[in-house]
Amino acid sequence: MTTTFQKEILSRAAPEFVRLRQARGLSAADVALMTDLSMRAIYMIESGKLVSYKKIRRLLRFYNQRFELKIVEQS
Repeated sequence: MTTTFQKEILSRAAPEFVRLRQARGLSAADVALMTDLSMRAIYMIESGKLVSYKKIRRLLRFYNQRFELKIVEQS
């Protein structure tokens, strides 16, 4: 995956990570403690910055979510 493509995907996923955290009434610090990720990693993921897939996968598991990429026809 190219860096530009990764950035595009992560920038679109970032608001969903924020929504998931807030829906559970958790702070970023809470999530960091519960996932063994750093606060910096949480903030980077939630702002759409490039991080390792391993960190994203850990957060997806915590929220019991999966990442799905769909190709759809443009109108």
